[in-house]
Amino acid sequence: MKKIPENTRAVAARPDPEAATFQLKASELKGRIADLSARQAEMAQLVHDFRQAQSRALSEILSECLGLRVEYLRLKAANSGLAEDLAAARAAEAEYASYHQVRAEPEPSLRSLGEEEQEELRALYRVAAMRCHPDRVADEDKASAHARFLKLQETYRQGDRAGLHRILRQLAEDGEEQAPGGKAEYRKIISDLGDEAGDLMLAIQMLQMDETYRQALAVEDWDALFAPARVRFEEECEILREHIRVLAG
Repeated sequence: MKKIPENTRAVAARPDPEAATFQLKASELKGRIADLSARQAEMAQLVHDFRQAQSRALSEILSECLGLRVEYLRLKAANSGLAEDLAAARAAEAEYASYHQVRAEPEPSLRSLGEEEQEELRALYRVAAMRCHPDRVADEDKASAHARFLKLQETYRQGDRAGLHRILRQLAEDGEEQAPGGKAEYRKIISDLGDEAGDLMLAIQMLQMDETYRQALAVEDWDALFAPARVRFEEECEILREHIRVLAG
């Protein structure tokens, strides 16, 4: 067997302290990013659930109210012949059409999952987020990695554990990412990861100040919160029906 020179063996066996430091720092940042991403997704899910509950409580009465506004303003414009009344009727028609265009079916919610299922979902998300984050790939692969990361976030928000398992299997099949080389690349990756963590922290802080999020978090009985608005819409509907009866009579 060919003998390996002593100096060659020493160089081969010598650990790279720069690489070790990079790997430790990068691992810490990626874990932080995964936790922040999960936190942001949970907060966004709470806002989504709140808005869906608001829609369930108010959408029918609001739709009826908007429809009555259209009917009343059309009659008013037909009776008066005034340009401003016609403009008001057209604006009401546009508002009614826009409301029904953007109205969406409720999406799956994390609230439909049990406590253990939610914990499994979070764990799967953290692992997948660490493996497919765009900052872990070469520049030419960042676009596809970003698309995959967005898909991961959407899968998490939908509470799709099977989908997260599929993403993890695909990541495993794709293999490990290439290790970076050189101090400059190390510094860039660490900087990019730090920026990503900072952006997520800022997004979370903005959500914490969002009025909808604060309401959703502070109020336990959402239906009771929406009840006064429902009463106001019902009262407006009665007034509009009366106006319509008078104009149509």
